[in-house]
Amino acid sequence: MEIQASTGLAPFSADQATVPKQAAASAAIERLRAALKNGQEVQVRYHIEEIQKQGDEAIPSIRSALEKEESHLRANLILALSGISGDSATHLLLERSLIDADPEVARMARNSIGHRKIRRPLTPAEKDKIEHVIQSGTSRDARSWAFIIAHSGFLDSERIASAAVTRFVQDAREPPPEAKVLPNGSYISREAMVFNEYLRAFFFTDSKIIIPSLREELVRATDTKTSKWLTIALGMAGDDTAEEGLRQIIQNTTEDVSTRAEALRAYARVAKEKAIPMLETFSQDKTPGPDPLHPPLAIVASDELYWLRHPDRRVKIWDK
Repeated sequence: MEIQASTGLAPFSADQATVPKQAAASAAIERLRAALKNGQEVQVRYHIEEIQKQGDEAIPSIRSALEKEESHLRANLILALSGISGDSATHLLLERSLIDADPEVARMARNSIGHRKIRRPLTPAEKDKIEHVIQSGTSRDARSWAFIIAHSGFLDSERIASAAVTRFVQDAREPPPEAKVLPNGSYISREAMVFNEYLRAFFFTDSKIIIPSLREELVRATDTKTSKWLTIALGMAGDDTAEEGLRQIIQNTTEDVSTRAEALRAYARVAKEKAIPMLETFSQDKTPGPDPLHPPLAIVASDELYWLRHPDRRVKIWDK
């Protein structure tokens, strides 16, 4: 018979471990406030890491501070929150991105969501706010929200999906200022990078909702540029009727190479294994893009060949 020694203490529970961590997070936030006040940058980084080490148990203290502290501290708490994994942190980032009084802090929170998935239903008020930003906010904010909610499965709302498509068309007709600056180390143009954010959103959206909306806009399109980007968007959304139009864009050597590269990406997504011969050909293409050392068509072709041959790895990367 096994005999266990008695410690005379009550069994330890997970709840008991939570209290010290919450206290540690609150104390670290106080130290962070003092470091910010004194301009101690090294200590600021250290205290942010202190908060992050408390994990989920830091969330109540962070939430409380975010509701009453000034912008500079809130911005640093968003940095701390961005380094904490899990749904609680993601959902608090979502809340602050929509309600923070400082637009820059709100933008930091939204950008920190990144590829995280929102795993709770959006409230009606949240849907209204996101739809309004997609319709009337800056292009950068609109396409960022379109991707976040599509990646989380919420662009299946016809109303929000329609707003995303409308804004995509608006930006195709009149590209935002950031699309007109010179590229900085990218293998595709800034304009293509802008549209790529919308295209990623459409890739994650329910095809039964997004494709009809894109087709309607394509029928109404009156300029060649808008028609091209809508064709690329249809390919990314999985509409096989776009295949021929995509091939025409890809094979048109007078077309902008970045646009051709995005069309090649869309063709690979919709045509799948049928696209392999074309992808193998373009994987050797030397047509230079904004960065002469990184030809866009070859990079996209190589990437898409890899994803077609390892489809399970795409899911793992995008579903973080």
